[in-house]
Amino acid sequence: MSFLSRLTSIACAISAVSCATHPPSLAPSAACPKDCGGLHHRTAVRLHDVSPQWDPRERSLPHNRACMEIHASASGQFSEYNFEQIRNESEHGLVVIDLREESHLFANGYPITWSGPREWSNAGLDLAAIEEDEAHRRKTLIEEPPLDLPAPESSRKIRKRARSRKSLPPKIESEKEFLARAQVPYFRLPVTASVHPSDATVDRFIDILHQQEPETWIHFHDRTGYDRSTIFLILLDILRNAKRLSLDEIVRRQVEISEDPNAVAIPPESDWRFVYQKEKAEFLEVFYRFAVLHPGGEGAIWSQWIRQSENLADLL
Repeated sequence: MSFLSRLTSIACAISAVSCATHPPSLAPSAACPKDCGGLHHRTAVRLHDVSPQWDPRERSLPHNRACMEIHASASGQFSEYNFEQIRNESEHGLVVIDLREESHLFANGYPITWSGPREWSNAGLDLAAIEEDEAHRRKTLIEEPPLDLPAPESSRKIRKRARSRKSLPPKIESEKEFLARAQVPYFRLPVTASVHPSDATVDRFIDILHQQEPETWIHFHDRTGYDRSTIFLILLDILRNAKRLSLDEIVRRQVEISEDPNAVAIPPESDWRFVYQKEKAEFLEVFYRFAVLHPGGEGAIWSQWIRQSENLADLL
């Protein structure tokens, strides 16, 4: 049985015992990630996890899970108020790896996101362009706040402020600035939702890992805590355990921990995700072979190694 078929079997088996569901996808679009680079200029502000009736300090971290075997965890987007749940996961240092490609900021400690169809609003943009977009949106939010954001107070005071329709000028900062204030090392690896990471991103990911002490705790996050964060837990597990565990065992472990079978499941060919999920599965199989030969990514650079073959199929 091929790895593609086994992936589907693993996903189906886990789906049968899991009550978790992937966030619903948006309606199919004719565009592909490479064609969506300009979409972010047309998207309106969309706030996640923000409500004047709700105190974020009373809410747990979205879709948070940990894998002690690889000293790592993953979640959806955190706020200033539930970040301590991540900090408490490690006694030996913490590094946050932000996998979000879409523009996002913090306003009064609340995460806000600008997002287009399929989360592809910034697809095709490099990190510098994404940060430039965030800087522009930050300036606009400060100069012309479009929303009454609740201040970081108790839920009672938040409700009172909502009733009085008064608001303070929002405190806007990037995730990088927030984590610098929290004295936590931060790295951003923009990854397009539903698509496997680029070779350059994989190279940078391995380089980040090589900079860390063995006991450092790695926390991945994307917007929802599904898909991208699950894939990077799998990649980290592969790098650390490919010599002693099969690819099936690693994938099953991380998908079960994440309750995220859709991260690896191959949908019907009529589904817009089919091509991307198939490519993702092929990528994982080739990456596993790379890690068997180069545990931890030592002794080789992924992008150079992969270019030794004309296409992924030659390595499958």
